[in-house]
Amino acid sequence: MRVRLIALLLLTAASLLSQAQANADIIREILGGAKSARRDVVLLNAAAALVASGKADSIGAALPLAIESIDSGAAKTKLDGLVEFTNRSQL
Repeated sequence: MRVRLIALLLLTAASLLSQAQANADIIREILGGAKSARRDVVLLNAAAALVASGKADSIGAALPLAIESIDSGAAKTKLDGLVEFTNRSQL
C-alpha cells in the first residue's frame, strides 16, 4: 500500500509539473503577441482586474489598456522580471 501511495504522489507531482510547463508556454505565447481565444480570455480578465483596481471605470475602457499592455511588450517585461526575481530568490 505504501509503495502505491508513493507512486501515486510521484505521478501526481510529475503531472503537475508538466501542466505548469504547458501553462507557462501558453502564457509566453500570449504575451509574445499570438492572437487566439486564449488571448481574448486573458484580455477580458486583465480588463476586469483594471476595473476592480480602479484603473478604469468599465470593461470597455479597460480593454484598450489591457491590449496595449500585451502589444507593447510591457506585460512580458513584467513577467520576465518576476521570473528573474523568483529564480534569484531560490539560490
